[in-house]
Amino acid sequence: MLRIYKVAVEMCRDAGRIARLIEKHDRDLAQQLRNAATSVVLNIAEGSGSYAGHRKQRYHTALGSSHEVVAIYDAAEAMLYIEPVGPIVRGRLDEIIGTLINVLRLRR
Repeated sequence: MLRIYKVAVEMCRDAGRIARLIEKHDRDLAQQLRNAATSVVLNIAEGSGSYAGHRKQRYHTALGSSHEVVAIYDAAEAMLYIEPVGPIVRGRLDEIIGTLINVLRLRR
């Protein structure tokens, strides 16, 4: 299992808390956040138990879902549904994204 898994679980906890705030204004966006955050955790776990191409596919999916979480935070902030998320919350996402980019050997 990637060490980043525990960080992803914490990110998922953050997303759940933030989704409850977003839900007061936009239920669909809140659900999309929940789906994207859980996708990160589940795909990291699934990738860790897979081999070769399947592992890479799962990690790519986790990376895409991580970017989606960032975009949802940006959109929710822009729509004034939430206050800007703090540096700790953003930092967890940066760590997840950076690790997945390194594992996948992608350029940043």
